[in-house]
Amino acid sequence: MWPQRFSLILSAIVSGSVSAGWKLTVSPGVRVSRGEDAVLGCFFTPTRDYSGMIKVTWKFTASNTPPFLDCPVKNYSMHGANPCAFSDLKHSLKGDPRWGNGSLLIRDVQVTDNGTYFCRVELDGWKNFKEAKTKLYVGAEPHILNLSVVEMPCGSDSAPRRLQCQAEGNPPPKIVWLLASRRMLENKGESSQSSPYHVTSCVPYLEEEELTCRAESALNHTERTYPTREPQDQSEESEESDSLKIPLIVCAVIALLILIAGIVFYCLSELLFHFSTAAVVHILRLIFRFFPPLSRLFCLKGAIIHSRSHSLQLMKKNFRHFIQWLRRPTPLPWKIMVSGSQPVQLNESSRWFTQWSPCTNPPPVSSARETKLP
Repeated sequence: MWPQRFSLILSAIVSGSVSAGWKLTVSPGVRVSRGEDAVLGCFFTPTRDYSGMIKVTWKFTASNTPPFLDCPVKNYSMHGANPCAFSDLKHSLKGDPRWGNGSLLIRDVQVTDNGTYFCRVELDGWKNFKEAKTKLYVGAEPHILNLSVVEMPCGSDSAPRRLQCQAEGNPPPKIVWLLASRRMLENKGESSQSSPYHVTSCVPYLEEEELTCRAESALNHTERTYPTREPQDQSEESEESDSLKIPLIVCAVIALLILIAGIVFYCLSELLFHFSTAAVVHILRLIFRFFPPLSRLFCLKGAIIHSRSHSLQLMKKNFRHFIQWLRRPTPLPWKIMVSGSQPVQLNESSRWFTQWSPCTNPPPVSSARETKLP
C-alpha cells in the first residue's frame, strides 16, 4: 500500500501536478463553404511547470467512436517544429499542444465533413483528461450530379421511361422541372433523399422532349437541360464566331487608320490656318527633334511660306507641288504661292527657322508673289 502511494506522489512531483487548475475550451461552431479550409479551435491551459505527456485526439460524430487524429507530445521543450502538423493530409493539428493549442485543420471540406467533432486532451495519462464538442457547418450550393433517362421506373408509376435528376447541396436542394417554354411542369415528379445532402427526382419522359432540371436552395440555384447539346454543334458555333471575328478585326483596323489620318490632317490644317508662323515653327522643331525621319517630309528646300491669310486653293497648289517633288529623286523647280499683293517680308521667327531648317543649304526666299526656286 505504502509503495503504491509513494510511486504516485513521486510521479506527480516529476511530471508536475495537473489534477486541478487547467481548462479546455473549444470554438462554439464554425461555418465554411465547400472547398475551403476549416479550423476548429481547441485550447487548454495546463500548469506552467507541467513537463509530462500531452495527448490530443479528435473524434467525429460521437465521443465513443475511434479517433481519426491522435497526437501525443512530450512537453519537455517549447522549441522545434510541431510534430502533428501534416501538410499533405486532410486532417492535422493547426496549433501546437506544447503551447496549449490543439486546434484541428480540415483541408478542402466537403458536405460529408459536416457534423459534430470532439476534442479530447489527456494530461499525465488517461486518468486526467477533458473533452468538449464543437460543430462544423459546411454550406454547399446546389450541384447537379447526374441527369439521364432511366428505363426502369424509379417510383411507383409504371412509366416505361423516366428522366432522373440527382443533385446535392447543404441545405438539401429542392428540384423543380421546367418545360422548353420555361413553364413549370405540372407533374412535379417523385423525389427521394438517399442521404442528408443528396436528392433524386424522376418524371415521365417522352421521346425528343426537352426538359430542364432546376436545383435550388437558399444559397443559390443551378439547372441542366436534357437532351444536352452535342459538342460538335458547339464547335461549329465557335468556328462560325471565329470566322465572324476576322472581318470585324480588319474593319476595326481600317477604321482606326482612317481616324488617325483624319486627326493628322485636321491638326495640320489647324496649324496652317489658325496658328502663327512662330507657333508652327516651334511645333515643327519639336517634331523634327524627336522624329528626325519626318524632317524630309516637311523640308521645302529652304522656302518658308509666311502669310497672315492663306487660301485653300493656294494650299492645294503648294501641296501638289510638294507631292510631285517627293516622287522625284532630284529636286524640281518649286513654286511658292503666297496670298496677298504686298511682298512678303521674313520676320524674326522666319529668319530663325531658315537658319535652323533641317534642309541643307536652303535658298533665300524671294519677296515676289509667285517665284520659281531652283
